[in-house]
This record gives sequence, C-alpha cells and structure tokens, in this order.
Amino acid sequence: MTQKIALLLAQGFEDAEALVPTDLFRRANLSVDLISLEESEVVTSAHNVNIHADRLCTQTDLLQYDVIVLPGGKVNPDKYRALHDLLQQFISHHKWIAAICAAPTVLAELGLLRNKNAVCYPSMRQILLDNGVNYHHVPAVVDTPFITGRGPGAAFDFALAVISALQGVEVAEQIKQQLFY
Repeated sequence: MTQKIALLLAQGFEDAEALVPTDLFRRANLSVDLISLEESEVVTSAHNVNIHADRLCTQTDLLQYDVIVLPGGKVNPDKYRALHDLLQQFISHHKWIAAICAAPTVLAELGLLRNKNAVCYPSMRQILLDNGVNYHHVPAVVDTPFITGRGPGAAFDFALAVISALQGVEVAEQIKQQLFY
C-alpha cells in the first residue's frame, strides 16, 4: 500500500521547502497531495510563485493521510496552530508529522516537541529551547513521530529523511543516486 502524504500550503510558504520534497516524494513513488490551507486552490509562495493545490483543506479528511508536511516560510503561524487537534490525532495514531524551517517552532509552541530532538531555522532555535526541545544544528532530525528540517538549504535532506522513514534507507539512497546528491 502506497503511503499518502499531505503537504499543506499556506500563503507565504517557502518554495524550496514545499517543491523539493514534493519532487523527491514523487520520485520515490509516494502519493503526495498539495493541500491548500487557504480558501483558494491557488497559493502564493514567499517568492511569488503561484501553486495550484490539488484540493482545499476544508474539503479534505487529513486523517486519511500517513504523513503531514508543514513547510516554513512567511506562513502565518496561526494557520498551523489551527491544526493542533489534528496533529494530536496524528500522534495518537502513530502517524508522521514533518516540519521544516519555521514550522517546527509552531509545533514546539504547541508543546508537541517537548523532550524531543528537532531542528528549525537557526535564528529561531531559542523558541525550541524555550519549549523544552533538544535542538540539533543538522539538516534534518528524525524523532518519531516527528521529522524536522533546518531550512530551504536542507530541503533535500529533509525530504530524504521522510523517504527513509517511510520506505527505508535503501530507497532514499536510490533517490540520492538518481539526483547525483
């Protein structure tokens, strides 16, 4: 059974943190849906790239997915905070939550990362530390059920960590070889 990934898009998402993982997930034959947290299927990135999402969040049962991916960028943190109950359900159902750049700070502020290992955009690391998170200055960190990434420059490492968690290191290594990474 193919595992399903919901990559959530809000106005101001970081381009690389959404599109690089989507590309790599699809190369790994994972099912990925781009889901708009906005009232429109067209979502504008932090660098003014308009992306047409596959569907609206309000019309989607996110519990049908195995992984939620939260890109960072200039996203209004309240968009992710509004998902608190859903994220709690993901945790209780042993499903993955992947967040990169600024997005892990929202998870930390919600208390979801307490006593977990994680990374975020380096200038925001104090938010993790203030919320009882063990900060690691590396491209990506896996601490079940969370996968966190440092920022846009770590988008490949972040995506490969998700692929490794879902399909194993061998598949991630195959993708790296395809990309000459």
